[in-house]
Amino acid sequence: NNMTSLPMICRSEVDTCSLPVWYPMFRRFTADTAFVPLPQPVVDYLLEDGTLVLPEDADPTREEFHSTRPDDSDDDDDDGDDDGDDDGDADADTIQLPDFPEFVAAINSSIEGLGGVVFPKLNWSSPQDATWIARNGSAKCTSAGDVLLLLKSSEFVIHDLLNAYKHCEPSQSPAGPLSDTQPANGFQLGLRRWCEMNPAFEFRCFVKDNKLIAIAQRDPTLFEKALIQDKIDIKEDIFYFFQDQVRHRFPLSNYVLDVYRSKPKTIQIVDFNPFSPSCDTGLFTWEELVAAPTTTDPTPEEVEVEQSAAEQLVEQAMEQPAGKEDLSPGGQDASAAEEPATHHTQLTATDHINKHLLEAFLSRIESGADQSIPLFDQQDGAEWDDDEEEEGEGEGQGGSASSEEDEDESALYDLVQYRVVEAQDAIRAHRFTTNAFPRDVVEIAATQDVQAMIQLMKDAGLQ
Repeated sequence: NNMTSLPMICRSEVDTCSLPVWYPMFRRFTADTAFVPLPQPVVDYLLEDGTLVLPEDADPTREEFHSTRPDDSDDDDDDGDDDGDDDGDADADTIQLPDFPEFVAAINSSIEGLGGVVFPKLNWSSPQDATWIARNGSAKCTSAGDVLLLLKSSEFVIHDLLNAYKHCEPSQSPAGPLSDTQPANGFQLGLRRWCEMNPAFEFRCFVKDNKLIAIAQRDPTLFEKALIQDKIDIKEDIFYFFQDQVRHRFPLSNYVLDVYRSKPKTIQIVDFNPFSPSCDTGLFTWEELVAAPTTTDPTPEEVEVEQSAAEQLVEQAMEQPAGKEDLSPGGQDASAAEEPATHHTQLTATDHINKHLLEAFLSRIESGADQSIPLFDQQDGAEWDDDEEEEGEGEGQGGSASSEEDEDESALYDLVQYRVVEAQDAIRAHRFTTNAFPRDVVEIAATQDVQAMIQLMKDAGLQ
């Protein structure tokens, strides 16, 4: 994707999309989450290269290893060469184990408080790319060892720690060694309550100028007929959830929103991302998103013609005395002149203004823009906190206090592009790649597609 037309973003925009920042605003619509700050020794541990070693109190296999390893302390005493081979053996066998018991204990305590099963995530990224190393082959964690194994093996996590601000304007603040990579409130480990989700019904939503402009299937390797059959309902559910619950609460104007539609009229927030090249656009390109319109306002030429006609109409109305007909060219037509003038047929400038206001009001009623009934059911057990109630009174379910609410929702809805995988063939090539074997490498090499061959070789090596 060509991203030259994308403007640089600010660090504050990236920070706003951090899980610890947006979670308090939308906790009613997302999975329960507990946060554990990452101390500097843990950050250093995740960044260091070398052997993958877990802390002793976080490795479920270490106790079994020690219990089966023979104790050779007595043998060492019996050997006469204490200063020779023993030192060499110790150097060869000794591995420096990481040690942060408070951090490990906090993780285990949080997991227990969230039902015993969690999904780990740092400020922005989850270690989805490291599930191949997990014992269960997923990001489903039941212990601190499971969490640390995924974090230590994930390139996504390394991105959070080192490159989260890669596409931002250069920082103007001086200082510490992590000043350019660490968020203002430090790195946080978010432990999210585990819930089963069908990835086919997760969607990536693109918001530009505070308008929802595009909705895409999050995982383009999945084909579901329901995504096509229920296209209208899915698009409406996501659009009105955005209008009612997100648009006037999230502080940015440009961002990417990931949501999950578990059933009709039920939307959950998965994540927020910056509107920047660091975010995958899925079935769209950045060129399409940048060029997508955010308003259905008329063109300048149409506005000029409309204003000219309106001004002429008002001038005519103001120039005519009440009860008189305008028989001049450009005034009323001949048929109208034959009828006697009455106060019922004579319109003043105020009448014209009131007429336009009434038409606009009726249009809003017909489009349902003023209805105050919530379109979405609350999650089971979810309640407003006091501060959220005050917020709701000022904003309303759809942010009615905002001047932007005056816009025609139906027009905004029509702007939204909805894109999903519409045929099984569209993902056949991708599935071929992810399930490749060495024989496939030979076959693809015959097409002289070197990059595809390299990718297939990598994937085959991970099988």
